Amino acid sequence: MVISSNRNLLKKPRTVELGISDHMLVHVSIQTKIKRPPRKIIKARSYKNFDQAKFSKDIAEAPWSVCEVFDDLDDCYWAWKHIFGEICNKHAPFRETKVRRQSSPWISPKIRHFMNLRYKTLLRAKMSNNQELWTSF
Repeated sequence: MVISSNRNLLKKPRTVELGISDHMLVHVSIQTKIKRPPRKIIKARSYKNFDQAKFSKDIAEAPWSVCEVFDDLDDCYWAWKHIFGEICNKHAPFRETKVRRQSSPWISPKIRHFMNLRYKTLLRAKMSNNQELWTSF
């Protein structure tokens, strides 16, 4: 007999004949898998293809005079924010990044640095097919 306060944790209950007794062995597997919390996703701007000269040119050519049309200061701010936001989204778009909620306690910043370095070297080795990179990690 198995008694539990949470029946959903008990998986595959069965009985096994022992052969040396008139009693049967009760066998139950317990599901102990703990569900991870959902990953945290942050939004950040990607400056990978950012060109400062093109950004400055677009800022200089933006129709800022639209802001002067409004009498209300909040409306003027909304127009400025909208124009500036469109330019920023064009040159440095948002990207979503998954972040682990908590790092493993045994991974120090130094170990994390070497892990990232190894991963970047692996990516470069795959792209270039350079034998020296393959052997370096």
